[in-house]
Amino acid sequence: MNLLPVELLLPLCLVALFTGFIKAGVPSLGTLLTASVALLFPPRDALGITLLYLLVGDLVAVSLYWRLAHWNELLKMVWPVLVGIVLGGVLLMFLDNEKLGLTLGLVVLVLVSMEPMRPTLTRWALSHPGRIRSGSGILAGAATTIGNAAGPILSLYFLLLKLDKKSVCGDGSHFFHVCECDKNSRISQPGYFPG
Repeated sequence: MNLLPVELLLPLCLVALFTGFIKAGVPSLGTLLTASVALLFPPRDALGITLLYLLVGDLVAVSLYWRLAHWNELLKMVWPVLVGIVLGGVLLMFLDNEKLGLTLGLVVLVLVSMEPMRPTLTRWALSHPGRIRSGSGILAGAATTIGNAAGPILSLYFLLLKLDKKSVCGDGSHFFHVCECDKNSRISQPGYFPG
């Protein structure tokens, strides 16, 4: 039986630790998670590895926060999120490891560069709630499919709803559990990761 070398096991232990922080209410770390694992493994493998960590984290988060979810808000986002997941899945089919690595890097840069614009985005979002729900759903669906990076997008949307931290954790845990279970079922299909 071959085990992973220690130089890979230690970073994967850190990934497990950061997954706990992500699921406990610090979703912005999720953007860096897949990108960091992609430094150790090919980007397609990194998506699968982080997906396994996130699924386990979701099981714990859902068991802790299931009573705090706002189902009416989650149900309003179903169709935009499905559109985003389909768009992300189609894009992912055309990305090889090199292009996927570049795409992950671009996603991280875009999300980080949006941070200084958060107050302006928040003011605009408060005056356009319908557009923000649809836009956040599509972007979150695509970002979680391509790079497990929808945390910052959804946390901004949930904060616009003026939800407390536990409610954000409840809504986020249910949202990501459903999305990640959907990705897991598609990944197991032949041809999902061509090349």
